[in-house]
Amino acid sequence: MTTAIIVGRSRPDLAKRCLDSLGEAQPERTVFVVNKCPETVALVAGYAWVEVINHPRNDGFWHGMNLALASVPEREPFCYFGQDVIFDAAWLEHSSAMFRDKFPTGLGLLCFWDGLHDGGIAAHGMTTRAWLNVVYGLPLFPSEAFYHYHLDSEFSHRSKTMARYEYCPASKVPHLHEPSGFKDVDRLGINDYNSNNTRWGEWGATGYNFAMDRLRRTA
Repeated sequence: MTTAIIVGRSRPDLAKRCLDSLGEAQPERTVFVVNKCPETVALVAGYAWVEVINHPRNDGFWHGMNLALASVPEREPFCYFGQDVIFDAAWLEHSSAMFRDKFPTGLGLLCFWDGLHDGGIAAHGMTTRAWLNVVYGLPLFPSEAFYHYHLDSEFSHRSKTMARYEYCPASKVPHLHEPSGFKDVDRLGINDYNSNNTRWGEWGATGYNFAMDRLRRTA
C-alpha cells in the first residue's frame, strides 16, 4: 500500500484543486492533515476516500506530516505533499514502479517532475519511515528543527550523499507554489535558515557516518 499525505491550512480552494486532480489517480490511501482551518476541514471532509486529520494548531508542515506518519508502517511507501500541487493521471504508476525497482527494501527517496526543481530537490517525494530512520535516527521528520522551509532540501541532500536518491521525470506532480496562508513567514524563515546552517555542518562532521552505519545495519 502507498499512502499519499497532504498537509494544508487555509486556502480551501487549493485543497479542492489538489484533491480534484488526484481523483482517479489516488493511491490506496490518502490522508489530508489540516492545520487550524475549519473551512479546509469541511471541504476535505466532502471527499469520502480521504482520511482527515484536524489539527487545532498550526505547528508547521513537518509536524503535520508526522501526525499522519504515526499510522504508516515503517517499510510501506508514503508520499508527502503540500496542497499546492496537482496530479497527472499516471503519476503514481510511474513513481511506484521506479521506487520498487530502485529501492526494493524501501530505503531511499524518489522525487517527481514538479515544474520547479525537476529532480534538483524532493520538495515532494516518495519514501518510507524506514528511510527516515536511517537518515535521522527516528522514523519521523525532524519537525522540532524545521517549521516549513529547508527540510526538503536537507532530506534530498542527505539522500543524495548516501546514493539513495532518484528522480522520476515521468511522474508528473506540478508544484504551483502558491501561498497557503502561513503567518509570520519572515520569523519562521529565519529560524529555519539558522537550523539549516547548523545542521549542514553537523552532517559533514558526524551525521553522515552515523547514517551510513544505520544503513549498513538496516539494509
